[in-house]
Amino acid sequence: MANNCYYIPGVGTDIINSLSVPKSEKRQLRLKGRNKLHVSDDDYLIISVGELNDNKNHETVIKAISKLNNPRIKYVIAGIGNKKEQLERLIQSLGLTRQVKLLGYQKDLNELYYAADLNAFISKREGLGFGGLDGVARGLYIIGTKNTGMEDYIINDNIGILIDNPTSVREVSNAINNAMNDQRDICSLNFLKKFDYSFVDNLMQDIYRREFFNQ
Repeated sequence: MANNCYYIPGVGTDIINSLSVPKSEKRQLRLKGRNKLHVSDDDYLIISVGELNDNKNHETVIKAISKLNNPRIKYVIAGIGNKKEQLERLIQSLGLTRQVKLLGYQKDLNELYYAADLNAFISKREGLGFGGLDGVARGLYIIGTKNTGMEDYIINDNIGILIDNPTSVREVSNAINNAMNDQRDICSLNFLKKFDYSFVDNLMQDIYRREFFNQ
């Protein structure tokens, strides 16, 4: 039985550099990314980053977009996986080929995050979820799933919306609609620094020193 328990905020990701990007650079990356995707200024762009599998649950987002029946909504998915053909058939059957695109593997996600208006990251099961956290660090609003590690950084509705049932098309479509139409106050994201590589490395070193060298 362990004598002590510690909270460790994941394995770390590049938060501090993401928080320090100037607004002018963000605007340039947004424009560049949207031009590459052929998305207009008037479009509302949703992204998902993650493997094309059952757990990442892209299918529900696609069905929710169909339910909303709004041609302004565009949706791109960055990732590869065994559900590619199934998702392509679903997109075709719902008549969404002009709105939904599978981008495949993307090495650099920066332009995608900045080009987007919303990150749909509604995994059925998830740890911390870097596909969500990295977007939040870039100021991207998010729809996430309750009872997952996402609750550690989607701490209020100025950051994102946590849904109860990620497979509910109604709940997901309502969340997308709310994200599109609600005005939100800009909030400080400095609390995300605890997820940075440097913070996690220092925390782990402190724990090792305490547990192995101070006995």
